Amino acid sequence: ACPGVVFVRDICTRAIIAHFRACDSPVSYLAFDPSGTMLVSASLDGQELDVSLICPPTPDGVETYRHIYKLVRGITHAVIQDVTFSDDCAWCGVSTSHGTAHLFAVR
Repeated sequence: ACPGVVFVRDICTRAIIAHFRACDSPVSYLAFDPSGTMLVSASLDGQELDVSLICPPTPDGVETYRHIYKLVRGITHAVIQDVTFSDDCAWCGVSTSHGTAHLFAVR
């Protein structure tokens, strides 16, 4: 597999729902929001996180996703330790190995 490529599969049918290049380096962290429609992917350096909207495939089987945000955490490298969403999916919280916490509006 290519570094930075994400595949999303349906756990029942094992069909690929979406696949896309999330970043140029290997992906270090993935997290879905509570609704299962937004996916956050973090790059290996932990500086940028991408938020993608995952949509069900069209009736003719075309995979659909849309990149909706690029969240920039900082200029230093850090390991992303956790990503979480508020219950209404309006906010995304990110914690790092540096002991920092970052809060982003995502809706």
